[in-house]
Amino acid sequence: MKTIKTVDLINDFKRISEWLEENSQEWVTVSRPRNKNIVLMTEAQANELAKARRNLEYLQKLDRSIEQANRGEVVKYTMDEMRAMETE
Repeated sequence: MKTIKTVDLINDFKRISEWLEENSQEWVTVSRPRNKNIVLMTEAQANELAKARRNLEYLQKLDRSIEQANRGEVVKYTMDEMRAMETE
């Protein structure tokens, strides 16, 4: 991780962008007033983070479903009942 000032980003955007491309697993934190910092990263990294977040949300849903099933808060259908619902 690299931390820079806003003025550095403005003055050296090309160099910083190239550094990010060469160091694809790194990111750059741009220091802003009142701790309202921003983080720069490659699109590939952003996509990886988004995928990890979606996976985490999915796993949390599965955990909630398992908890509901363990508490008996589920509706059970046989395959025949489900096929019958298809045609309704």
